[in-house]
Amino acid sequence: MAKQTFILSAPDRPGTLRRAAVAVAAHHGNIVRLSYNKAVDVRTVFLDVEAEPADLQALSGELADMGYLASERPASVVVTVSLSMADRPGELLRLLDLIEQYDLGVSYINSVRSDGTRQEFSIGLLFDRETSVDEVAAALRGRYGAVVTGRNTSDNTFDNSVFYQQFAAEVRTDLGLSEERSMDFLSEANRVLQFLQRHGENPYKVFGSIRTFCRFVSSHRGEAFTCTVTRLDLASDLEAAVLAPVCGSNVALLRCGDTVTVIDTGYAVYHEELLARIRQVLPEWDRLKKRLVVTHADIDHCGLLYYLQDKAEIWMNRKTAEGLARQAAGEDDYREEKEFCHGYSKLSRIITGYRPPDLSRVHLLDEGKPVPQDGFTKISTFAVGLYVFTVLEGNGGHMYGECLFVCRELNLLFTGDLLLDLKHFPEELREFNSIAPYLMTTVDIDPPKARAERGLVTELMHRLSRETGKPCTAVGGHGPVFRLRESLEPAADGVPLR
Repeated sequence: MAKQTFILSAPDRPGTLRRAAVAVAAHHGNIVRLSYNKAVDVRTVFLDVEAEPADLQALSGELADMGYLASERPASVVVTVSLSMADRPGELLRLLDLIEQYDLGVSYINSVRSDGTRQEFSIGLLFDRETSVDEVAAALRGRYGAVVTGRNTSDNTFDNSVFYQQFAAEVRTDLGLSEERSMDFLSEANRVLQFLQRHGENPYKVFGSIRTFCRFVSSHRGEAFTCTVTRLDLASDLEAAVLAPVCGSNVALLRCGDTVTVIDTGYAVYHEELLARIRQVLPEWDRLKKRLVVTHADIDHCGLLYYLQDKAEIWMNRKTAEGLARQAAGEDDYREEKEFCHGYSKLSRIITGYRPPDLSRVHLLDEGKPVPQDGFTKISTFAVGLYVFTVLEGNGGHMYGECLFVCRELNLLFTGDLLLDLKHFPEELREFNSIAPYLMTTVDIDPPKARAERGLVTELMHRLSRETGKPCTAVGGHGPVFRLRESLEPAADGVPLR
């Protein structure tokens, strides 16, 4: 059995959904998810159907023949116009007659009397692809001084006649998605909405947050990409720096001799920008031997693995590799098994263009028998020059397979997302990192377990500080490098790098 999502854009009339259900039944399908909200979009229905692959293909053809598939319908355009008309009887009727003459739909209309002689109108006009927007705008401008104030923008007006169509158009523009990927995006955005509405959230806020996610990512590309760089003075024979972008994970660089170890790799969408910044920090980058090590399988930490797999060794623990293997097979990974994470995680893949690496190129950190240590499980070690890092596997609070990397000689700890210095996040970073907790309700797979693990990491930092007589330095998966004294504090100021 296979599963496929169908996005239906069907006529708003009685019996439409039943006809779709009859078609599904005729092809031996089982509807395992149904989402329709007339307040959001009167024509769009989301169906997840399980059936044999041949039956799904036949069903897709029948729905297309019925004119029900969203991707088969002609695109519409909603144009908002502002105009002024005389405040006298019959004037509105003449305006509506003009609109009807062009066979247009009205998606919304608002008016207010400005004084005793004029009324001010704001109107949303629904055009099909063949109708000339310019021709209608000219007619309205000549008679009413109309001004076009917007086109195909779902954030200006929550238009429930073509909302998803508008939303898809915006996504294609902002992210450069194909038609197929924009349909995937709509399906997962709807899945997020469906989950959050059961928790009392309204569509305006949900789609507003998804839109903010998209625009954050797209608006920080190219020349607009910035990250702070914190150089760490750890040892005379070790060059260390942490790149902290606004979107995506921190990227840590540890260079000893002719080898550089990279811990976590950020979002895939920024692979060119990140590599350019890495070359600024390490001009010898291209000639250095490279090893990539990831703390966990979330895609904001694994984005560059695909792009560097031909030029670097990739190291991770077995559980993380299993998660990436699921991604490569097109299956739900360990985060996506959780309903509250599923839609957001899939959206993140689409928005950032994520692709998992070739798993045949991955080296596993796990070696020997696991040993309990510091409340976690010691599974391995790896060396950076003369400095040995202990790999402590977490208990699955934030993400299945999460790891900490601890070097007692350097008094240094890489915490992944198990401990972050949220208090000292810059404002823009704080704003971006507030999106995921809202859209998933929590970023942790098991929140109580994650809270306990964060306490264990804090205890470990205190222990290292007591043993060495100086504060332990910690690099989190996001945000500034920090230390632990009475509370978390920045270890060093990052320098913005464009």
